[in-house]
Amino acid sequence: MNQYRSAICSLSWGSRKPLPSIIDTISRLGIQGIEIWLPQLATLALTPLTATLKEKNISVVCISAPWGSCFWEHSPVLLHYAKTLGAQGIKVFGDTFNPTDNLPARLREFCSQAKEADLEVYLETHGGQPRHNTADNTLALLHATNAPNLKVILDLYNTHETGETMESAAEKLAPFLCHFHIKWGYRNERNDYIPLPVSQAPTAFRNVLSRFAEKPFWYSIEHYESDEDILDALAVMKSILPITSAVI
Repeated sequence: MNQYRSAICSLSWGSRKPLPSIIDTISRLGIQGIEIWLPQLATLALTPLTATLKEKNISVVCISAPWGSCFWEHSPVLLHYAKTLGAQGIKVFGDTFNPTDNLPARLREFCSQAKEADLEVYLETHGGQPRHNTADNTLALLHATNAPNLKVILDLYNTHETGETMESAAEKLAPFLCHFHIKWGYRNERNDYIPLPVSQAPTAFRNVLSRFAEKPFWYSIEHYESDEDILDALAVMKSILPITSAVI
C-alpha cells in the first residue's frame, strides 16, 4: 500500500502569497503537511499560527533555512520556530564554499542542538550546493558529519539535472532517505527553471517513488502555484504502487 504523506513547500509562492493564505490552500486541497520557508514567519505571531495549523490538521514537516546564508547564523531562530510549531525537522543548505567553515563540524553541532529538541535535520540534494548536489557528495557529507538525526530529502528533478540517474541516487541514499521533493520541468536558454506537470515526468521518476512507497515518507510538492498543477502532482503520487527493490 502507498504510505506517502502529502505536503507542499510554502516557498512555491515566495512572497507573492502570505503564509495564512497558503495554509488555507493546503487545507482546501486536502494536503497533510507543509514545509515552511523561514522568512515567511518573520511577521507572524506563532500562537495563532500554531492554533490554525492544529485546527486544520496540517503538520509542519520542516522549517527551511533561507538559501544563500549559512544555516548556523540562524540556528537559534530555526530551533525556536521548529519547536514552537511542532515541526518534525529543519532543512538546511551547506551554503559555504569556504573550507575553513568546516561544514561537517557545523552540521554536527547543529544536529546535536536539534537532537536535544527531538528534531531531525535534512539536507536536500540541490544544484549550487557542492557538498550535497550529487548522491556521492551528499553521502560524503553525511558520513563526515556522522549525526544520527541527519537525513536526506531527495529532489528527483535536481538529481536528474546533475546528470546522475534518479535510480542510482535513490539506491545510494536509501539508508538516509525520509522525504522526496516532487516537481518536474526543464531549463530554458537563459537557464531559468520552467515547471512542467508532474504527470510529464519520465518513468524513472515513478519507479523510484514506487521503490519507497511502502515507507511512511513525506513528499513535498514544489514550484507549483495553481490548483491544477498541484492536483496533477497529487494524482501522480496517489497512483504510485509499491514495487520490489529488484526494479532498482
